[in-house]
Amino acid sequence: MTYKKDENGDAIIFNEIKNAMRGIDLSFGEEYDKLTEMKKSLLNPLRDQYGEVDGEYLTESVRNIIFEINQKRRAIREKVLSNNKQLSQLYQKHS
Repeated sequence: MTYKKDENGDAIIFNEIKNAMRGIDLSFGEEYDKLTEMKKSLLNPLRDQYGEVDGEYLTESVRNIIFEINQKRRAIREKVLSNNKQLSQLYQKHS
């Protein structure tokens, strides 16, 4: 069995597999990271000893802020992924 090779003589299929197995390190930008940190800072005081958020102490106002943050993060993520179909497929597959 022979495989199509690239200019370096490496089998292309194995390079594609190797690259896919590395996982995805995707950045959605500085604004997305700021929103993520804001969400973490709101939720950290509500975490129990196991790191789970105790919903009993989650006030309605904090819940609304987190909902807004999630909406903004989703919009940023969708905008980035809509510009690149292949990136979108990889993100969906590995997230």
